[in-house]
Amino acid sequence: PTELSNLGNLVSLDLSRTSLDRGRIPASVLGLSNLQLLDLSNTERTGNLPEELAELEQLRSLVLVGNSFNGTLPSVLLTLPTLSVLALERNDLTGTILNNIGEATFLTSISLSRNQLTGTMPTSIGMLT
Repeated sequence: PTELSNLGNLVSLDLSRTSLDRGRIPASVLGLSNLQLLDLSNTERTGNLPEELAELEQLRSLVLVGNSFNGTLPSVLLTLPTLSVLALERNDLTGTILNNIGEATFLTSISLSRNQLTGTMPTSIGMLT
């Protein structure tokens, strides 16, 4: 809903298990620059993970479980300076796990199970503490 863009001070948005505005992540959500938690689990989301997620610089938890996101993991996710939880399981993501995932030093939890990811585990993952 476009009305969300009026909530500039919003820090937490949990719309999990709702049927609101199915499809791609709405631009109004991607414009909430103060968000620290975004949970759109099981909301029938589709398409690629948008590059605009990188604009959510305060984001600590990104939970997009149980949707139909496809395409590869966007490297912009690793540029989020405070992202500690990345939960993308049960989607249709393809490709490999990003080789430089270990550079995302704030990550404390990564969940990528039940996707179509291939290849080997990047050695840089050992850099996460």
